Amino acid sequence: MFGFLRKKSDEPAPDSFFGAYTLLDKLGQGGYGTVFICEKKTTGALHAVKIVHDRKYSRKSWCPRRQMDMPDEILLWEKADHPSIVQLCDLFLEQDFWMSVMEYDPEYLDLFKVLMKSGPMSSAVTRVIIRQVIQVSTYLHSVGVDHRDIKDENILYNPRTGHIKLIDFGSASAITDKCTLYATFQGTEGYVPPEYYIKGCYQVQPAAVWSIGCLAYTLLKMNPPYLKKEDIVGGKIVEWDFTEDSRARDFVDQCLNYNVNHRINYYFLARHSWFKN
Repeated sequence: MFGFLRKKSDEPAPDSFFGAYTLLDKLGQGGYGTVFICEKKTTGALHAVKIVHDRKYSRKSWCPRRQMDMPDEILLWEKADHPSIVQLCDLFLEQDFWMSVMEYDPEYLDLFKVLMKSGPMSSAVTRVIIRQVIQVSTYLHSVGVDHRDIKDENILYNPRTGHIKLIDFGSASAITDKCTLYATFQGTEGYVPPEYYIKGCYQVQPAAVWSIGCLAYTLLKMNPPYLKKEDIVGGKIVEWDFTEDSRARDFVDQCLNYNVNHRINYYFLARHSWFKN
């Protein structure tokens, strides 16, 4: 699939990816593409580059500036400018492969790997992370973007500073207002709210509340509250130990209320008593 990455005998054009960057080690691979480390030739700065074949992108929209259809992931990512979002630095389309060059800092690790290495997080550390997730989610909604896949694997975390960066806009959608209804699946099965599986549709903000609750539980317990839709539809009870922070438990329980009308309001998330030191 990535035969075009092999070194060529001819000199690459200066405005091409290989004219501007040197490809280094592979960081990871998913269902849609592969991420490598690369080095910018003019500065020596390290970046990450996500390489995805054009046919992998089923959701595209017209870009007036470029006069072409482009993947929604890239268009929505370009709208985001926030310190808790990994910055898109450069973009290339070569031989039908989209090459999204982004910032890279080896101090940041995805939360899934952090949990696998260090185990569950304390209530205090989890609270700091979730507060930032709420802030960046609110920012994205304000610029008309819904990430739709907030989970541990899509959040980079710096253990030294406690700072996070949100990644992967592959499931993101454009929103016009908080009443936008989704009738199609995007994201991760265990993080999608029950109303989708029961009624076939769900709204932006109640869904964000549900996924944030799932994330908070995952950080506190190391495992997600629900692994698949059957757990959610079946009404699986979220389990707690009596030793765990009661305010953290209450926050998660309010986020994971099956009744969407009783679930904590999105705008009240950051006002919950858990965030009051």
